Amino acid sequence: MNALRHVIIDLIVLAVIFLATVLDVTAAWWAVAVYTPLMLLLKVLAYAGGVGAGAIRSAKEAPPDGLLHTIYGASVLLLLIDGWYWAAGAWVAIWVLSVLAERRAQAARRSGKSAKRKKATS
Repeated sequence: MNALRHVIIDLIVLAVIFLATVLDVTAAWWAVAVYTPLMLLLKVLAYAGGVGAGAIRSAKEAPPDGLLHTIYGASVLLLLIDGWYWAAGAWVAIWVLSVLAERRAQAARRSGKSAKRKKATS
């Protein structure tokens, strides 16, 4: 359920980016202009603070990587096509930070499992 919620939020953001870039909806433009820097700031702070994107969720609750890459890629593509280079660059950074955070969380889950196995066999 948690993974579905994240996917739905990402799809809503993609829809708002579509409205702002393709249909030139002013309210959507403002939403992208405000949400993008805030999301980038949150991703940078979370990554710098050592909080992984999937640190709290298990591997079973994580959305499929391919789906998230497709959503982020489509967002960046829409922004680039419409000439929103600053926003496209910010979304590339958000994308990269999300991947790095997910890898950090996977490594933590793996090391946690191996530590539990060692403890159980001792």
